[in-house]
Amino acid sequence: MLVFFCDICNIGFSFIDTAWHETNENLILPKIPVTPIGYVDAVNYMKRLGGDEVEKDWRGGMNITYRYGPGFSGADQMR
Repeated sequence: MLVFFCDICNIGFSFIDTAWHETNENLILPKIPVTPIGYVDAVNYMKRLGGDEVEKDWRGGMNITYRYGPGFSGADQMR
C-alpha cells in the first residue's frame, strides 16, 4: 500500500508553484483510484453493504458481516 502525507509530485514537501515537482513518468501511482478513509468510516460503510455474505476466506477482522454488495441494505441508507 502506498501512503503519502504530502503532494505526490514533490514527495516530502507541500505543494507550491515554485517547488520542484517529479515528472509524471517517474510517479508511482496505484493502478486503482483510491480515497483513504478512517477505520470508523470503513466500518460504517461495510456493515451496511448489501448482497450475499462473502466466503470465509475473504472475511477480515472487523466485527461485521462481510458482504459482496452491490449497494447498501435496509432503510437506513448512508448519510
